Amino acid sequence: MSYLNKILNDFIPTAFRKDKKIMTSIKLILKVDLGILFFSLFFIPLYLAIGFTEGIYILIFSAVCAIVFPLILNRLKSLMACAHFFAFASLSVFASHIYFSGGIYSPYFIWLLTIPPIGFLYMHTRAALFWLGITITVGLFFLGISLSNIELVNRFPSEYLPVIITFSFAMVLSLFTYVVVNFQSSYRYFNHKLKKTNDDLKQSNTELERFAYIASHDLKSPLRNIVSFSNLLNMQCSDKLGPEGLEYLKFIEKNSRQMHMLIEDILEYSSTINREYQQQKVDLNEVISDISTQLEMDKKYAAVEISYPKLPIINADSTLIHQLFQNLIENGLKYNKNEAPKVELNYKEKQGGKIEFSIGDNGIGIK
Repeated sequence: MSYLNKILNDFIPTAFRKDKKIMTSIKLILKVDLGILFFSLFFIPLYLAIGFTEGIYILIFSAVCAIVFPLILNRLKSLMACAHFFAFASLSVFASHIYFSGGIYSPYFIWLLTIPPIGFLYMHTRAALFWLGITITVGLFFLGISLSNIELVNRFPSEYLPVIITFSFAMVLSLFTYVVVNFQSSYRYFNHKLKKTNDDLKQSNTELERFAYIASHDLKSPLRNIVSFSNLLNMQCSDKLGPEGLEYLKFIEKNSRQMHMLIEDILEYSSTINREYQQQKVDLNEVISDISTQLEMDKKYAAVEISYPKLPIINADSTLIHQLFQNLIENGLKYNKNEAPKVELNYKEKQGGKIEFSIGDNGIGIK
C-alpha cells in the first residue's frame, strides 16, 4: 500500500501537497479512479465473450475517463473541476449500463448509491448536493420508465445476472466500507491535530499572559525612576533649564504618565483574562454613583455632569461592569472640550429580559 501511495503522490500537483486533508481526499479519489480503470479493463473481455457490445463501448469510455482524470487534475489544478468531471463520467457510465441492462431491474442500478458518498467526501456541500440531486433524478427517470410500462431492451444475457448482481453488491459494499474507513481515519487524524493545536494555543496564551504581567511589573520600576528624577530636576534646576528645558521636562512627564497608563491597562487586561467571572446582583445606581464620586475628586472633572434615570439591578460581574461604565464615561469626558462636559445614560428593556444601554456625551464623539 505504501508503494501505491508513493505512485499516487506523483500524480498529485505540488499545489495540493501542502494541505493534508486535500491530499487525503485526492488520494482516495485516485484509488477509486484506479479501481474503475481496473474494472473497465477486466470486464471488456468478459463483455466481449458474452456479446454485450454496448457494454464494451461504455467500458472503453470509462477506461478513457479514468486515464484522463489524473491528467485533468495536473493540468487544471482545480479540485472542483476534477470533481465535476469525475461525477459526470461516473454517472454517465452507470446510467448507460442501467439503460442497456433493464432499467431499475438492472444489476447495475445499485451503483448509483456510490456517487453521493464520494461527492460529499470530495466536493463542497453545495456541489455534492447538486450531484446528489442529479443522481436522484436519474434514478427517478428509470423508475418513471418502469411505471409507464416502457420496457428497456436488456442487452445483458440473463444467465450472467447472478454473477453480476453478486459482484455489484460486493463492489458497492467495498466502496462504502473503504470510504467510511478512510473518512474515519482522516477524522481521527484531524481531530488529534486540532486538539494538539488547541493545547498549544492554550499554552501559548498562558505564557503570553504571564509574560505581559511580569513585563508590566518590571517596566514600572524604571518608569518611576524617570518620573522621580524628572520631578527632582524640575524642582532643583528649573531656574537653570530655561523655558525650553522646562518644556522638555513637561514632555517627559506627559509621556511617562501615558506609559504608566498603558502598563496599568496591560496589567488590568492580564488580570481580567486570568480571573473567573463572578455573577451577582449589581445595582447600577450604586455603580454610577461611585464613578461620579471618583470623578468629583479629580479637579479636571470638577464641572462634569452625569445624568441618568433610575437604573435597573442586573446579573453581572460587579468589578467588570464597574470598569465598563467607568471607561465609557471617562472616554466621553476625556475628549470633551465643552466648558460643562455632560454624559447621559439611558436604557430600555428588550424582549427576552435583555437590557440595552446607551451612553451619550456633548463632546466630539460618534453617534
